[in-house]
Parts: sequence; C-alpha cells; structure tokens
Amino acid sequence: MNRNVILAEHQRFETERLILRKVEITDAEAMFEYGSDPETVRFITIPPYEDIEATKAGIADFFVRNRLVSWGIVEKKSNQFIGTIDLRLEGDGGAFGWIINRKFWGRGYVPEVAKCLLEFGFNELELNLIWAEHFSENKKIRPSDGKNRNDKYGSNLCLC
Repeated sequence: MNRNVILAEHQRFETERLILRKVEITDAEAMFEYGSDPETVRFITIPPYEDIEATKAGIADFFVRNRLVSWGIVEKKSNQFIGTIDLRLEGDGGAFGWIINRKFWGRGYVPEVAKCLLEFGFNELELNLIWAEHFSENKKIRPSDGKNRNDKYGSNLCLC
C-alpha cells in the first residue's frame, strides 16, 4: 500500500456541516482574518500573520508543500473558509494539528472533522494510532484521558 497515493486520491471530504479541501492562495484573506488574531494563534508554533503577503507565503510554504496531509475547513452553511486541519503521518500513526477562526469556536467543528479523518486514517491509510498534539496550557482542549505527556505538549489519543 502506498499511503501517498491514497492521500492523493482523497483531496476532499465532506461531513454534515463542513467541507475539507486543499488550501489555496485564494484562501489568504480568510486565513489572515484568524491567523492575525493573537488569541487564535496563541497555541500554535508560528507568530500571527502581519499582512496578506505573509499569509500567502505561509500558504505556499506550508499548505502547498504539505498538500497530501493538510486540508482547509469550509463551513457549508456560509461557504466560509474557517480553518485548517492536518494529519501528519509518523510511521504507522498520525498526529492531528488544527486551527479554527475564533468566530467558529464552540460549535463542535474540530471533533466533526477529526471523526472524518479518524475514519479515513484507520480504514483507508491503515494507521494503528492517531493522536492530537496541543499545548498543555490550552485549557479549551479536552483530551480523552486528561493527561499531558510532557511539559510543553500534551499528546493524547483523540477519541472524537
């Protein structure tokens, strides 16, 4: 099995309320809206975007380069690009990373897209373990076992 081929064949997913699709340069304005918000980017490893050009560079440098394992999240109801999620493969496992526009927090969107990608990861990619990585200081994350694996990051199995 070639996981890259499987990933290349799955460019788009749909859930009840969301579309997962590849991030494009044309998403820069929507990404800048949340990517420049200090509260939204507080628990990710890059600083807030300073302008649209920096956002476009971020899209080109990360999302285009990592197309096989990253998706933009679009709310069906509004057709608005609201964030991103990636599933970074590590051996026979994978790690989730995500960011959502603060205007859309608290709606259950991350568990919804995670469930979709969990099913894909286990059933199509035949992964043995999928976990979510987050900063342990982020109290809005509710890991399944409530334990943090180290001081900076908490890596927990995502049982969404």
